[in-house]
Amino acid sequence: MNETNKKLHWKEKRKLKQVEKQKEEEEHRMEGLVSSIPSSNIGFKMLQQMGYTPGVALGKHAQGTLEPVKIELKHSRSGLGRDALEREVASKKARKLAIELEKRSTRENELRTEFQERRRNFWQTQKITRDYRKACTTLAQLEESIKLPLSPAENVDNSLLEVTKDEKQEEPEEDTAEENEEEEVTAEDLLEILERLRSQFHYCLYCGYQYESAETLATCCPGLEEDVH
Repeated sequence: MNETNKKLHWKEKRKLKQVEKQKEEEEHRMEGLVSSIPSSNIGFKMLQQMGYTPGVALGKHAQGTLEPVKIELKHSRSGLGRDALEREVASKKARKLAIELEKRSTRENELRTEFQERRRNFWQTQKITRDYRKACTTLAQLEESIKLPLSPAENVDNSLLEVTKDEKQEEPEEDTAEENEEEEVTAEDLLEILERLRSQFHYCLYCGYQYESAETLATCCPGLEEDVH
């Protein structure tokens, strides 16, 4: 156990020394790159003898480069050009992953929107069906009241025509299977029976009231649709 600790300590110590040495070399290198060549430098003197002027580009017509060639340090042990190739491959993978994530997100949003639309259509269909059945029941009651020989004091009571919340909830469970087998009621079917109630009996399903005349219905009732009530 002690030998393992010593070995690990020795490896860590060597690694730290390498990092410190590399850091010092980097600092010296940067100092050398920042500072210009001194005039006492032999190579600089040779350039001056050949006609070089400090601050002027190289070449007979000063068409050469003005700044020294930039160097790129390589700390890994891979071959030349390998790092650039790896960066390019990593960049392509990142772009491909971003495209896949975007496609997945778009697909999820489409599925979520489609599901919400299906649920909205389902509940809307259920609501239309319930209103249609209420309208049919009311219409049947009104038509039956006309057929019966009622005295003036026995006119149709509007309170009997109103469908309370308790009546909505007291739907027999046996009718559930039959409702699923029935044909789907459309908004046009509901609109047709609502207009029939209004035109023949001056009755508004959503007001829950039978008005005295068509003029009173047009004045007091907000409209044909439930949203305006």
